[in-house]
Amino acid sequence: MLNENTSGGHGPWDMEAVRSVVSGMLCGCALLIAPVDLAGAYDVADVVHGGAVSGTAIFAGPAPEPRRFEVKKDADICGQERVLTDVDVREGLLSGVVIVLEDVRKGKPFQARSYAGDPPGAGRFTYAAGGEAALEIRSKGCNFGPNAAVVMAETAVEFVNEDPMTHTVHTYAVFGREKRIHRTLHNRDLRAHSSMEETFTAQHLKQSQIVRIGCDRHEFMQNWLYVVESPYFAITGRDGSFAIDGVPPGSYDLIAWHPLLGMRTHSVTLRDDEQVDVTFDLSSGFAP
Repeated sequence: MLNENTSGGHGPWDMEAVRSVVSGMLCGCALLIAPVDLAGAYDVADVVHGGAVSGTAIFAGPAPEPRRFEVKKDADICGQERVLTDVDVREGLLSGVVIVLEDVRKGKPFQARSYAGDPPGAGRFTYAAGGEAALEIRSKGCNFGPNAAVVMAETAVEFVNEDPMTHTVHTYAVFGREKRIHRTLHNRDLRAHSSMEETFTAQHLKQSQIVRIGCDRHEFMQNWLYVVESPYFAITGRDGSFAIDGVPPGSYDLIAWHPLLGMRTHSVTLRDDEQVDVTFDLSSGFAP
């Protein structure tokens, strides 16, 4: 089992700055982002003798306490109180970590997949199969979906509201080393039982790679997105595990990203039909 390399250019975020972003989003939904080259195109092609990367995300020690919100609007639908678990860890296994194999320019198509939000909300992020990461964000029970997922630049994102009231979707780009400079991207009402589309263009996302979604009317509706260029990503499950298959032979950077715990990177080289296992330890990203 290989351990991640934390000596490279992707260390954990400044925790004071991150807490400021996480706890300070009282104005609503946000899309947060950090430097990325969005110019490269991805081509779908047959993968011969593809390899696989699998592994686990772990977290040792005490995790931050869940954040509790008193519901001030639409409590009949949203409930009297909502709880956000920023670091979801069970027996040292960390879920909700976005894993990305970077700089894959050609390979398998995007796969259809779906990720649900935590109860009592029933929101869901759904990706269609094909040549791009076509994302549908379906809000239900005052919840957009999972804490963290991915988005692709220059691809339309469809927001669908199944709730009987309006959500105001507010998105921000966040710039600067300490992630303190915010710039609004979109701020639109998503009315009851309606839908709308937004596209996060490369121009919108310049110098940015992390996106946050929130709602101006319901401060507990907070989600994060990592900008990807290919289908070679995964999100760790309840057991902390991940798997990415059909990888063209070659050398890549494998990224593990968590909204609160920051980023880790590990260099991997895959030969024909080879499988590599990696363990990412994100414990050092949080100082209680």
